[in-house]
Amino acid sequence: MSAQVAAKTESKLSYDEVPYESFAYPQTHPSHLATIATLFGLAPPDFKTANVLELGCAGGGNLFPLALLYPKASFLGIDLSQEQITQANAEKQALKLGNIEFQQQNILEFAPKDKKKKFDYIICHGIFSWVPEAVRDKIFILCNEWLSPQGIAIVSYNALPGWNAVRSLREMMLYHTSRFAKPEEKIQQARCLLGFLAENVPEGSTGYRAVIEDETKLLKNINNSYLYHDHLEGVNAQFYLHDFARMAKAQGLDYVGDTNITGMYVGNMPPKALETLKVLNDIISQEQYMDFITNRRFRSSILCKSGQKISRSLKNEQVMNYFLTVNPAMEVVGADPKQDITFKVNSGSFTTHDAVSGTLFLELAATGQKPLAASELVARVQKKLGLPDAQPVQAVLVAQGLQLVLRGYLNLHSDSPHYVTGVSKKPVAFPLARYEAGINNCRTVTNVLSNTLPSDTLANTIIKNLDGSNTVQDVANILVESIQKGILKMEKNGSPVKDEKVIRQDMAKVLEEILPRLAKHALLVG
Repeated sequence: MSAQVAAKTESKLSYDEVPYESFAYPQTHPSHLATIATLFGLAPPDFKTANVLELGCAGGGNLFPLALLYPKASFLGIDLSQEQITQANAEKQALKLGNIEFQQQNILEFAPKDKKKKFDYIICHGIFSWVPEAVRDKIFILCNEWLSPQGIAIVSYNALPGWNAVRSLREMMLYHTSRFAKPEEKIQQARCLLGFLAENVPEGSTGYRAVIEDETKLLKNINNSYLYHDHLEGVNAQFYLHDFARMAKAQGLDYVGDTNITGMYVGNMPPKALETLKVLNDIISQEQYMDFITNRRFRSSILCKSGQKISRSLKNEQVMNYFLTVNPAMEVVGADPKQDITFKVNSGSFTTHDAVSGTLFLELAATGQKPLAASELVARVQKKLGLPDAQPVQAVLVAQGLQLVLRGYLNLHSDSPHYVTGVSKKPVAFPLARYEAGINNCRTVTNVLSNTLPSDTLANTIIKNLDGSNTVQDVANILVESIQKGILKMEKNGSPVKDEKVIRQDMAKVLEEILPRLAKHALLVG
């Protein structure tokens, strides 16, 4: 058996034995890739009608929300694991989707049915670092061969220098788990090893201890499939950005940028570093030194076919071309726009000192995570302030907006997917979330914005019954019946509640609380 065939067989068995939990990754989605590409002067295809390919699609979790949101687009997902493709096709049938296809294929042998049709977007997330060199080369070749002329690809990978210290821990895990045969044993023993190291590393070994503690903290709440495939696979290669970009260039692909735009902005560096780095006229060199400073360990790099003109000179006016949201972690201090208002994110903040600026950013913060067109934001603020002209409001947004995006206070979007922010008489949940909520032991559901949200048995029971045919009272009746049948538990002082009147009162309160929360978190579409 050749090394290439052996690697293929080992990988296939690995993902059949421990299927990779399949989630949506909004940073890889065509709408987000289009945002970054257009910001840098490219003209990518319309993501609403695009032909999209995902290499290593697992159970299809990354493509399903896209197929539901963009019915005029077409999607193809391939994966080496037949078990995961079978799972994806079952979900496709349940969701009654006709614009998505899943195929069991090896990347090395990729051959689409329609050889004349190119792909406008190619997604390769969580694959590149975990496959042999021949497959990595093939990924670049496929991107060059099958991308449409202005198409965009995204390839994620473990990055250096951040993975250097973690690589030692991975090698320790491989050594320790090599004596165990079953995947579940390997996973359990890998966690045990980290605990063993954390308890026994001498107090004086501050740097080494910090690495172990950080990795233990990271992996504590990570699912087992991630630990198994990220740390215990036979292949795990890491790359410096400059090496990745060089390999891509050799196959006719240019580096456009990273999916995390704040990580590209040199202005976020310490002042002394900024003075040195800003003289560099090459984005790859500049970002590479930034990776050195931040000890970066993961990257999602956006690529296009070579020969396109990429503009690195961003203009403040560009902010008006997009939809906007505030950083979900933003804290607002103050409520009167005529007074100073401070907007905080992590360790940074900015403060407004006038009514126009204060009203502008308060209005945006009030919209939550529903992307709002920049022009609509300006119009709302103009109306709220009673101004005869929108120019003063737009001037503030143009002067400050893009800089706030680069610094991480605001986010840019190319689309604002439909969802409702209120509760109707017969609520409708996002179809994907309804499907997921109906799966036994469901712990998470996917919202319209492709975010993965935690769920539980009670929330799942509500979500899966929000299909537009049930009133809020109907859903309350379903909850009461579920409690009476023992499907849901309701206890007070450690004993089951049997009084129907009490159950109904409590379930009414539960729905009053949960339904608005579902709307707030983009889970309701009607």
